[in-house]
Amino acid sequence: MPNPFQELIGSLQKDPIFQEWKGNHAKSYPSHFFCLITADFQAKASWEIGFFDPNSGKITVFIPLPKNHFEIKPEDEVFKEENSKVEELTIATIKIPFEEAQVLCTKNIQLHYADEIIKDGFVTLQTFNQETLWNFTFITQKIKFVNIKINATTGNLESPCAGNGRATPH
Repeated sequence: MPNPFQELIGSLQKDPIFQEWKGNHAKSYPSHFFCLITADFQAKASWEIGFFDPNSGKITVFIPLPKNHFEIKPEDEVFKEENSKVEELTIATIKIPFEEAQVLCTKNIQLHYADEIIKDGFVTLQTFNQETLWNFTFITQKIKFVNIKINATTGNLESPCAGNGRATPH
């Protein structure tokens, strides 16, 4: 089965806007995919593709448009803990597709947060501590964040957590 994220990266690499940008950011690499989702995992927008440039220490995001074109957002600061590294996302390590990660996330929400009413959120596919993760974050009706990390290679639960503060950083 084809990997939709590999296909999206392939389309991006053919886009003239990306090619021009990449010419000026040769050391950049893919760092994440990001999508806003509803509580029942429906995409609220297109998957965004983030590229990290180690020279500037910033991320540039590309948004798919119709007909295999892309919009580029201005580079921005990285949301991460101090002294942590933005790791390259290696698409080939993804063995658990999004649909399977949804099922695993739902089971873990039911297991760890049965008393919470889950609202909309977002999902990030990223590499963190050398593990490729599906990082699901939802807000609850009580204004808490619920975060479920599922290993995109093994399907194992990496870390459930809930809190009143901020979502888990990159």
